[in-house]
Amino acid sequence: MDTLVQTTFLILILFAIINLVISTSLYIIQKKEVFAWMSIFWITIILNFIIQSFAQDGHLRIIVSYGFAVIPLNLLGHVSLKFLKLNYPIKKMGLLSIFALVLTYLLNHYSISFFLKALPFTLATAAPLLFVSYVFLFSNRKQSSAIMKMEAIVLLLMAIHCFNFAFFRNNPGSQLWGWSLSYALYQLLACLLPALLIDDYYREEKSRQTEIVNQRIEELHYLLEQKNTMVKVLTHDISNCLIPLNFFTKILKEKKVDELNQEEFSKALHRIEVSSTRISSMVTQVRDFE
Repeated sequence: MDTLVQTTFLILILFAIINLVISTSLYIIQKKEVFAWMSIFWITIILNFIIQSFAQDGHLRIIVSYGFAVIPLNLLGHVSLKFLKLNYPIKKMGLLSIFALVLTYLLNHYSISFFLKALPFTLATAAPLLFVSYVFLFSNRKQSSAIMKMEAIVLLLMAIHCFNFAFFRNNPGSQLWGWSLSYALYQLLACLLPALLIDDYYREEKSRQTEIVNQRIEELHYLLEQKNTMVKVLTHDISNCLIPLNFFTKILKEKKVDELNQEEFSKALHRIEVSSTRISSMVTQVRDFE
């Protein structure tokens, strides 16, 4: 590689290392699984760049070294779908990568163009990017946030860039603009991944607050029902207590005490006492309820 290509390559490596340090630091502080996956992603990106830098001759070596990108790109797909709490089809993508490797080895024995030889791994590397873009933009569009849709667009651009490898890798000067375009796309991705984390935190916090509010509303609704029921019961019970209370009070008021025999007088006092006691008890219950 000439000096300019080497400089671009070193910038890419340094950029990936910085993001690795950031992701690892966040994992140490927050202990969230997604940061661990992001750290692994940036490690595989660094390995991918190093492996590709050493494979500069021979169609099979160039294609297989480029094919190593299926590992970080599948990790990227796995991490991206975690933000929607969806499972990534890692087994299917793994089988696709193995099939691409076998087919590339077989095609290498034929005198065909580099494009046809590179096509299996081109499809295998583009597949994770296209799949996540499809999920964010179509199958789960309503659940996807604006940040997720922005990432989907970047992933589509990266998928197109995967096909650039098959079309233009053997053209003179392709490495320079290829590394530069990779740097630009990964730079965009590095900005979007933290934004996705912030967006995910906001969505989780909003969901948690909504759940708390809904729970409180249910509690208040239950208490309101209890209070309404209690008012109805109290109205009924107090009315029942007031009937004998008013009746016997009226008797005592209309008749002189000496006109009542002992039994009638005792009965009247007893009913008045029972009614007043029940009313007092109900008032105490209301106070306890409040």
